[in-house]
Amino acid sequence: MKFYNNKKLERACLYNILQDCYDMIPRLMKTITPEGWESGLTHQELLIHRQELYDAFLDNIQPEDYISFDQYFSSSFPPAQHSELELFYLLAIILSEITLASVIYRPDDLESYYINPDDMIATVFQVAAKRRQLDKGKDRNSYRLLPPCPFRLLEDMELHHCMEALFAILRSHGFKLDYWDVELLEIAELQDAHSTIFYSSLDPAEKEKQQAELELQIIEIISPYTVQVDNPFDLPAVVKLFNRYKICPIILGYLHSYDEFPKGYPYRLEDYCE
Repeated sequence: MKFYNNKKLERACLYNILQDCYDMIPRLMKTITPEGWESGLTHQELLIHRQELYDAFLDNIQPEDYISFDQYFSSSFPPAQHSELELFYLLAIILSEITLASVIYRPDDLESYYINPDDMIATVFQVAAKRRQLDKGKDRNSYRLLPPCPFRLLEDMELHHCMEALFAILRSHGFKLDYWDVELLEIAELQDAHSTIFYSSLDPAEKEKQQAELELQIIEIISPYTVQVDNPFDLPAVVKLFNRYKICPIILGYLHSYDEFPKGYPYRLEDYCE
């Protein structure tokens, strides 16, 4: 599949994109939380997220390894109670989600590009340091990114505004999106695994057991949709289901920013077949 034929986006380009993200934070913050960031749901959810992470840490340590909440998050990014960096962090994570399976490209360029996760983390710290938002006495490499969960933290409209802002920035850099649906890719892989098992020399009982497990995984993925397919291993039917019923915030954000659908949408069967 052409999905695998792409290059890593250069750090210098990613740096410029994230600089633009930081520049638009004040305006975006007023749009998504006019009552003030600290009063907004996203900030409160981030506080809850930190507490959940700390509770999980306490559940898995020995008494002699105990450290306080503040110590545990002393090197976390974004720092606690830092509004601008909280939103910057969320924008970076959402940008990572957009390019998790998809790629960006320039129409006049034959190459397509993905964003390397390690480059994303390093560049986020680089931009924050450039803006003098990190502790002056601490090496930026000593920070660690807070484990993400942006789609749970952001309300639908907040997520939509963030998506629109990110696509506006990508558009200003000349990029378009070649979209690949993560769930469809996973279903295609599960169906390939089913075919491999079907033609294998496994014991019939073991073969049936493994095929049933794969079927349950596919059913779990498509379960949110009110209409189901008769055969979970019928990829054309699944693609048709997604085109008719799946509402994707990435697609909506792109449509509102570019006034057109991204390449790869509507979904095409041939894009998800080897």
